[in-house]
Amino acid sequence: MRPRRVHPIGGRRADPDLRGVGKQLRHRQRNVLLHLHVDLHRRRSVGTVSDFAAVAAWLRAADPIDAHVASDAGPRASFAELWERIATPAVAELRGGCGDYPDSVWKDLGDDLIARLADVGEPVLWYLFNLRRTPGDVVAALLSEDPVRPRGVYCGWLEEIRADGMAAVVATHPHLEEHLGAALQAWRTVTRDLLARIGRDDAAVRKAFGLSENAALSGVQQGLADPHPGGRTVAVLTYTAGGDDDRTVSETRLVYKTKDLRIDAAFGEILARFPAPTVGDPPLRAAAVLVRDGYGYMEWIEHRVCASDVELAAFYRNAGRLTAVLYLLCCNDCHHANLIASGDQLVMVDGETLLEGIPAVSSDAGVTTPSDLQRRIDSSVLGLGMLPQWHVAGAERAIRDMSALGIEAPATAQRPVSGWIALNTDGMISGEVVKDARAATSLPVGVGSANRLADFVDEFCEGVAGQLRAIHAVRDEWLSVDGPLPLFRGVIRRFVRRPTWVYLWLRGRLLEPAALASARVRTAVLDELGDVGPEGRRDPIAELLTAAERAQLADLHVPYFAHVTDGLAVETPEGSVAEGFYQVSGYDYMLRRFEELDVSTIALQLRLIRGVVAAKHTTSHVAAGRTPVGKGTHAASVEPLAVARSVARKLLECAITDPDGSVEWLGVHVTKNIDLTNYGAVGPGLYSGRCGIALFLHRFGTVHEGTDAERYRSMALAAVADLTVPPADGLRWWRDQPLGCAGAGGILLALRSIPTLAPDLLDRYLAGLTPTRLLSDPHLDVIFGVAGLIGPLLGIGTPAAMSLARVAGDRLVDCQQPSGGWLTDSTDHVPLTGFSHGASGIAAALAALHTRTGDHGYLAAARLGVTYERDQFDTDAHNWPDHRGRPTTVPRFMNSWCHGAPGIALSRLILMNSPLWDAAMRAELVQALLTTSQVAPPYDSLCCGRLGRAAILRMAARWLGDARWLEAAERLEHQTLAGRIGSPDYSVTELPGLMQGAAGVGLALIDREPLALLPGVLSAGLTDVFG
Repeated sequence: MRPRRVHPIGGRRADPDLRGVGKQLRHRQRNVLLHLHVDLHRRRSVGTVSDFAAVAAWLRAADPIDAHVASDAGPRASFAELWERIATPAVAELRGGCGDYPDSVWKDLGDDLIARLADVGEPVLWYLFNLRRTPGDVVAALLSEDPVRPRGVYCGWLEEIRADGMAAVVATHPHLEEHLGAALQAWRTVTRDLLARIGRDDAAVRKAFGLSENAALSGVQQGLADPHPGGRTVAVLTYTAGGDDDRTVSETRLVYKTKDLRIDAAFGEILARFPAPTVGDPPLRAAAVLVRDGYGYMEWIEHRVCASDVELAAFYRNAGRLTAVLYLLCCNDCHHANLIASGDQLVMVDGETLLEGIPAVSSDAGVTTPSDLQRRIDSSVLGLGMLPQWHVAGAERAIRDMSALGIEAPATAQRPVSGWIALNTDGMISGEVVKDARAATSLPVGVGSANRLADFVDEFCEGVAGQLRAIHAVRDEWLSVDGPLPLFRGVIRRFVRRPTWVYLWLRGRLLEPAALASARVRTAVLDELGDVGPEGRRDPIAELLTAAERAQLADLHVPYFAHVTDGLAVETPEGSVAEGFYQVSGYDYMLRRFEELDVSTIALQLRLIRGVVAAKHTTSHVAAGRTPVGKGTHAASVEPLAVARSVARKLLECAITDPDGSVEWLGVHVTKNIDLTNYGAVGPGLYSGRCGIALFLHRFGTVHEGTDAERYRSMALAAVADLTVPPADGLRWWRDQPLGCAGAGGILLALRSIPTLAPDLLDRYLAGLTPTRLLSDPHLDVIFGVAGLIGPLLGIGTPAAMSLARVAGDRLVDCQQPSGGWLTDSTDHVPLTGFSHGASGIAAALAALHTRTGDHGYLAAARLGVTYERDQFDTDAHNWPDHRGRPTTVPRFMNSWCHGAPGIALSRLILMNSPLWDAAMRAELVQALLTTSQVAPPYDSLCCGRLGRAAILRMAARWLGDARWLEAAERLEHQTLAGRIGSPDYSVTELPGLMQGAAGVGLALIDREPLALLPGVLSAGLTDVFG
């Protein structure tokens, strides 16, 4: 099994670096979170207690653990010598009354119990082992020249645990007793049920899947899915049959699932009846199933990659057809583990993802969709999870995509993973080991091959469009009472409330030593699920479901709920019912999709598909518009207005409109977590959404002298038309906006910049912001947090706005670290520098608040923040480090508005008229501007590219009266324009927005004093405060 990184100790691959091992061993105790409240009463059933009593008795009666006797459990199980002394008698106990199966089956079942016990007990034993051994033991074992590493310390310590039946271990970690007993109890129950069902269903299984008479069960591989209540999970059954000559052997595998498979059976029957787009198209393949009462068997689908481009073309066409089907059937969660590529077909193997309804109250924290146009986009093929969906992970900012068709195959045959070095020896450490790489089963290509979706997007779109048109032609027949869709009525499906990784992450934390030792710590982990609505409002349905989640997760199970496809309620495993959870049932939602299917719907799906495939390689903090780096101020170039005109024209062409006047654009937009990006409707925001696009279009329509200028101004107003409807109390789309310039602050700033809007609109929006909301903000920074709200509030200047600004400032003062920095939500180890997420932006906001209020507490906090950032300056790089990601010995740097010298220069420009301005800050500003003036990477955006830097340099030239900064700005702008010779167009498909996209490029090229918008935009409204 894969080890948890509970207390990693040195080590890299097979040749660990032993430096620092001793130091790490001496600092291995985890912090216990005793300040967290609410104790969790231990729930211990009689069965759990008696099962651990059996564990203790079997251990005491077992043979001693001998350093000279190797474990039979194989190389995967940590501390296997202990667990196998429980598994051996457990298997013997069960074997007597559960049928006659070969030794290979019982070996598999015993290995499953060992894996279950190790899963629960590994973190505590790893922790205790590190307390027991010394750094010298570790070093000596790892440096030993003996081909068999020493095991004396390891086995002697483990023998002590065996001899007292783990009494000392569970005395200090009482919840471990509970979980070990539950693991044994679950294994007993699950295994008995499995073997009894296999015996009872033998004839039906042979008939359903064509097993030969002499095929016999030879293997049972359990634990192949997330652990659910009762310890039930997926198992693969292997049947082996000998040939007539006794020399040939064949194997057949089946998948055993402990859930109702009627929805899978209905899907297979309905899929077979879907009309083919053309006469030559093969039927789409579904896995065969055998339905039993509450469980069932499924055909094993072999992962088989395509052998040629011809087969790949057929695969992607068929995958497009399946995508169309799953879209109509309201499917979701189509990640790579739920579909299998087999030759030219993509096969879905998890029917519980079908028929997801519309919740009455959205449980996510994203922007809701008030308009019909936005609803259509949000309920599109993008919601399947099959097409590319990505996030940025780790210090290396690598793109991770878990979608069925977007995931990448491993580049090499082997890959480094977390694992054990010197497993089950005195030198055992957690480190990085090399293992064989495997491609995701949903991919039609293998290890070492690139994802080919972009190469075959035309075939994929042909499959989608063809299948949707084919079903549209027979839609009335399918919607009739005699059609196939009623097969889905009354079918039970599972509902998982949150992404599975959230539960698995919390489950891992519940198994850490501190949580197993303290009920208070365990409760603190469970409390992270939350149980109330936003701003403390009670939500009875949420409370009921959260309580059920807590109960299941406390037992180390991944929580799930059940509901009937044509019902509105969900039911917990304990039998509690949340009535009215769904506003629209999955069955009715499916009918609606069939009813609404038309030419415009098909066209929208194709546009979204092509857009997300094109945008796959465009991610957060990667700027739009790549142009060569030119040299000199007078490089040949196109006119700025020509490029801006091209951008404006493209934005009009790419706008999606509805007859009711709604306007939206598609693209990559930033979420509250900067490392998560989405492709879809850009939403209302300033940073990457419609407000930012509207600012550019409105300004272009003002400076443009053509006859079509009114078109641009009208489109700008249409882009924010839905914002002119004030948020009613509790309206989610406004309440769920981030507070900073990527959310509420940016929207307020944009609305102030478009004077034709209703004058009282801003006051009504302020009513949707409450002190409670501001005081609970975890982000703090300019982009997502309260720091980005202060400038717009000071610009509005009403008593209500000023009161909220003070609340925001108080939040920042209270959260300031002793060092002077702030731990924003973007980091968890050290305060950041820079404007977007770091000390520069927050200090500037606090200084502005002092200017308007006279409160010296804000000024003192700003001064401390500036001092912290000044201390971070790197004299070799002439820049400030980017502390995001994991700590590293090699500092990382950016040179952009968001991170690095340009944003820090902007902050110091803002502070010129504050009491913080002095000779040291002036010198700091000059250094930041010199670094900002350096040759830029070939990106043009405001956030990360040349034009954001040029705008800051223009501000410096005007405010400081220094022509060299204007020359530097023009040099950067000419580099951008030189790359547009012969092609002034910018792509707006992926990034149409302001800070990272084409709208920002257009605005930067036409935005000039005295009416410049960019100083206010880039400073989050703070330049307006200081005049």
